[in-house]
Amino acid sequence: MANQLIETLIDPMTIAAVLGAGACFATVVTVAAPMLAEDKLGTRLKEVAKRREELRKKSRAELAKGATLQHKNANQIAKSLVDKLQLQKALADDTLNEKLIRAGLRGHAAQTMFYFYRAALPIAFALFGLFYIFTIGHAWPFHYKLAAVVGGAALGFYAPGLYL
Repeated sequence: MANQLIETLIDPMTIAAVLGAGACFATVVTVAAPMLAEDKLGTRLKEVAKRREELRKKSRAELAKGATLQHKNANQIAKSLVDKLQLQKALADDTLNEKLIRAGLRGHAAQTMFYFYRAALPIAFALFGLFYIFTIGHAWPFHYKLAAVVGGAALGFYAPGLYL
């Protein structure tokens, strides 16, 4: 009995039939899924309009108190580091503004933070690699340790671009 079951399961015709049935089911689900999904655009637009109105009221209340519309410069450290090290020239990317806009990040602050993270994350990831090899990978050969640190630095350099 078990022998006959195994023969049936490994029979090429049975395998082809099961794969064909699975492909048909996947096709039907792929075609039918968008038809079964509910349209959330209307509710999303209402939520956005409501949030916009809340922000407008908050902004007007702050203006009535005498506050200005200028944002507080929380990025002062990053901005000073980018300016001092001239990271915009060193890490220049011709398509950066387009990538930032596509990611929904606009303005000079987004560009400054991108350059800051492009410079800071390789150091942070390399330090994490050092921490890792001294705690967990202490028995590794030297080339594994070197690869962990250099790989961490490379990952840190490319991480801001991957985020975009």
